Amino acid sequence: MPQRVTDGGRAPAEGSASSAGGQRDRYPIPAIRGKASSRFRRVLLVTFLIWVVAWPFFTLAFVNRYDSPGTAWIQALYQRKDLALRRADSFHTGRLLVVGGSGTLLGVDAELIQRKLGVPTVNLGTHAGLNAYILYRARSILRRRDSVLLCPEYEAWNEPANDISDVEWSYVTTYDKPFLWSLGVRHALEVLYSEPEENYVNAISGWESRLSGGYNTFRAGYNVAVMGPNGDLRLDVPHQAVRGFGRYPFPDLERNPLGARPIHDFANWAHEQGVRVFFSWPNCCIPDPTPSHADSAPPPAVSSFLKELGIIVLNTPSETAFPRQMFTDSVYHADGGCRRIRTEDLVRKLRPYYGMAQPIDETRGILLVSGGVNRPRPGNLFADRPNVRAKYLSRERLNHPDTLTPADLPAIAARGISIWFDDPTIEPLLSKDEWDVQDVDWDRASLAHWFKKYDRHLIVLGYAGAQMTPIDGDCPPVVRRALDGSGLAVAIVGTGPWRHVQRLVTGPNSVLIRTDLNALVGGGVPNLSITVGGSAGNGKPWSRIRLDNRLYVEGGVGEISVAVIDPDNGVMVDSATFEGGQEKTLLSLRRLVLRHGDVTNSAAGALARPARAD
Repeated sequence: MPQRVTDGGRAPAEGSASSAGGQRDRYPIPAIRGKASSRFRRVLLVTFLIWVVAWPFFTLAFVNRYDSPGTAWIQALYQRKDLALRRADSFHTGRLLVVGGSGTLLGVDAELIQRKLGVPTVNLGTHAGLNAYILYRARSILRRRDSVLLCPEYEAWNEPANDISDVEWSYVTTYDKPFLWSLGVRHALEVLYSEPEENYVNAISGWESRLSGGYNTFRAGYNVAVMGPNGDLRLDVPHQAVRGFGRYPFPDLERNPLGARPIHDFANWAHEQGVRVFFSWPNCCIPDPTPSHADSAPPPAVSSFLKELGIIVLNTPSETAFPRQMFTDSVYHADGGCRRIRTEDLVRKLRPYYGMAQPIDETRGILLVSGGVNRPRPGNLFADRPNVRAKYLSRERLNHPDTLTPADLPAIAARGISIWFDDPTIEPLLSKDEWDVQDVDWDRASLAHWFKKYDRHLIVLGYAGAQMTPIDGDCPPVVRRALDGSGLAVAIVGTGPWRHVQRLVTGPNSVLIRTDLNALVGGGVPNLSITVGGSAGNGKPWSRIRLDNRLYVEGGVGEISVAVIDPDNGVMVDSATFEGGQEKTLLSLRRLVLRHGDVTNSAAGALARPARAD
């Protein structure tokens, strides 16, 4: 057998004999000469240069946070806001886009603005941590004849113009990579070359999540399932003892002029594109202690900056600051009642710019609101009665002119001013000996009515099992089978284009359906997890409906829990419990009628109270 022979690591010359028998070496090893070594160095250098040049592009393609619930939550918000923008396009007029962070998302009611002004309005608020990306996204959407209302949080002015926050980086590298190049090639390359090693490790987990098809947008308390048709997030977040500002954190343009660069560039771009720019100071907690009038005014440099850019400033910082009791879990996160009052003020400020007369400064009616969700609907709009003012009712007196206590109401009613409410948390604050309550507008419905009303939806039902009144009307047969009273039942039934969706589980002790929208309708819609279950444990049957892991409807014995989902938008549009086929009043606008005409309350001048000292 021929052998490969070397001598000291060198191949013998061609024609020499091997030590095994003088046979010619069939497998000669060429000598490594200087020319080959030079070629190797050149190849190594070219390979290194290619790798250096390719590295940022590899980083851009590979790094992601598909495993991050917070990042996926932002994407879920934008998916639904994009759908709201498409609906706004159907008006064929200039739109009003409200731009900001989570303070805008929770503190401005775009649906209310649209209904009051007749202008298609979309709330683009998401997360203040997105920094400059918020304005970049707005640029990609705005067009000539549109208007934009900027409501940046105070901290947005203090971010260095070239810094990318962790939130911003996680989102753009996962869902909008082209944004990085908008920063300029040099800046983008600097960012991509300086990526920390741990982000590459995290990206592996992200790709595993992406390839597995996992759905992960759970964020405790902040559920995209309750987004309104105009991009407003209507949450019922528990109030917490938030710590407010020690003073208004106004931007310091002298020390940090670059912090205002994104707003400066955006305003100049908008002017060139024929886009009108409004500005509102953010809704936030009143600083504690309450600042003086001088301390409530923005620095002259900021006012001059906004004026020179041609930005229309609608209010002052003190007009958008409210007591901390009207906020939930952040100094910027207004509750439903605060959002209503804040937006009503914006509507009044915007009216002249949309050709509407400013109402006289006189209150002729009051809509009481509190910390609930507060949805605009025909009964509580008062769009044709601009002198009906929203007032926040609370047990304790708050430091704001648009707040009242129950003790203030008799004097107001005695002056002939009508008082309405539709928030169910209002009535427990009122004395039954002092007030009569009249229903003046209401929404009555039955299960059969909902199947007729919601004709292109998914209707989720849970039934705790008991005898009940018959279901009349046009309910699908699968629903009648589910509600025959023989035991527990859960179902998901589609209407209109989704009528092929029919899932039913029945049983004597426990039932459950756990799925998501894409699994039900075949994909192509903003996803949403759905869990509906029931149990007869401990002899107390119940049914519950959860969306994105948040409980929204719960029914007891004999009750039907119902949630209506719009698959096109990936949101819940209605929910209730019904008792069989009976019609039920779901929501009513109610009017307070004072029983006693003799009013000696010290709050006789409640509506004339001067504004807080600021």
